[in-house]
Amino acid sequence: MSSTITTGSLLQRIMKTTSLSQFFEQNKQHLKETDLASYLNALCREQGLSVSQVIGNAQIERSYGYQIFRGLRTPSRDKLLQLAMSMGLTIEQTQRLLRVGGQSALYPRLKRDAAILYCIRRGYSVLDTQDVLDQYGLSLLGDAGN
Repeated sequence: MSSTITTGSLLQRIMKTTSLSQFFEQNKQHLKETDLASYLNALCREQGLSVSQVIGNAQIERSYGYQIFRGLRTPSRDKLLQLAMSMGLTIEQTQRLLRVGGQSALYPRLKRDAAILYCIRRGYSVLDTQDVLDQYGLSLLGDAGN
């Protein structure tokens, strides 16, 4: 058996299986178990940033930020977006971070999400993004309900 299979092939296996346990056992080498804290820490290493720098640039309270990076807290979608911006992630990397964090991807048909995508594409900081959101009367990152 080859060491990798396509996502489509894996999907076909899921659709055909009668036992999830058996599927997991037979395909364990092809399944990813990325937890958010591990993924965030890996992103920091890839970007050459310290956790302290990322938390500070994200405008997130320090102890809460460290709890996210230790896997003790589950951040909101907005907090993940703030972390993505503070690391200078691309749109693709940001969408992946949102998925790993169990949050919905940015959707360009939503005015607020479109504005955030615009800011990410241009490498805006969290504070610059807040200014753009405020300029267009959109809820700021971290506001209740986001």
